[in-house]
Amino acid sequence: MDLVQAPKRQDVFDVMRGRVDAAASSFNMTAVSFPTSIWDESLYKAWSKIVCSLIPNLQKYQEALEKANKVFEAKEIILLEKTTALVIASTVMEKSYDGNEWKYGRKKLDKERYGKVSTLIKTHKQSCNKLRTNFRTHVLQSPTTSTYIDVLTPTVYIVVVKCNRDEETGAFIDEKDIIMKNIRFAKTVFEKII
Repeated sequence: MDLVQAPKRQDVFDVMRGRVDAAASSFNMTAVSFPTSIWDESLYKAWSKIVCSLIPNLQKYQEALEKANKVFEAKEIILLEKTTALVIASTVMEKSYDGNEWKYGRKKLDKERYGKVSTLIKTHKQSCNKLRTNFRTHVLQSPTTSTYIDVLTPTVYIVVVKCNRDEETGAFIDEKDIIMKNIRFAKTVFEKII
């Protein structure tokens, strides 16, 4: 699509999609086409959709992930396919206080950032490979959040992003041991889905 003039891209894509659909239907198959570019996130989105279509029980992963986040109480949890580091499921929790109790709700974030997360993970994995070390458990801490990356199943990584400050006092909270135990427990749950 990059070689086609911008005003003509959709028309060219529609023509090419029609040809592919016609060829696929002659074999009683259906095809899915993606207009991609190397200059934006469209290529990442296309590959993510392809990888997700190949994963059995994807909905069960999403459901288990949302249940797990009730235990983790994380800002966000992301599941990445291990080989490609493409996002296969995620959940974001927004925590608010209504005067009586804490409420948890799902918050939508810009999905284009997942391409950047995937690229960072792949780059780090390549660095580990160059050093001949295994990409296993990693803990990254900033002044406000801690990020935990670990192998969840033989084919999936988990990324847990958690606030590391007490909401009332602002004091640092070190929950590394608790988070790592929760990840180990989550492994047993997610391995049953495979």
